[in-house]
Amino acid sequence: MFLTTLYLDDGSLSITTRLNKNKKIVYCTPGITISTLNFKRKENHKLANHINNLFNTNFVVSSHPHGHESLLKINKVKEVHKFLQIIEPYTNGIPSMNYKTNIEKKIESISNRIYKKYGNNITIQISSSDNHKNYSYGEIKRIITLKQSGMQDKDIAKSLNRSYWSIVYKVSELRKNGRLD
Repeated sequence: MFLTTLYLDDGSLSITTRLNKNKKIVYCTPGITISTLNFKRKENHKLANHINNLFNTNFVVSSHPHGHESLLKINKVKEVHKFLQIIEPYTNGIPSMNYKTNIEKKIESISNRIYKKYGNNITIQISSSDNHKNYSYGEIKRIITLKQSGMQDKDIAKSLNRSYWSIVYKVSELRKNGRLD
């Protein structure tokens, strides 16, 4: 009940959006914030450690421009779901708090803004740690070949039907591992 009360009073469920132009999908990524802005950074670290140890969560202390300039956050999709499952037994009987406890309802409530920003011919999808498609050996070879021939990351992304940022990350990883000069 402690964690539920803290969250329902000072917490929020946020949704960030990211457009994959190639696939015409808007990925909606949930995040949890507990606005402990009146706590000093050191106090927030103590609180995060206490909550994480007690409930097996992964809150981190994040900077913020207001108050004492820090608060608690969870930004990993899997961890957000885990957190909401922890408090679910106490929030089930409080339907007025669905905007803080139900990811699908939250996305539904902002879908008009999403369509207005990205257009009506897109698909809205909740981000998942399962959304990341690993690169095949053939794709990695092709990235190396295309990059060595001077092709830009955005063009490589189009040719492989991948997002630009996925290619940027993979090229960086290949360079770091010495597989690409």
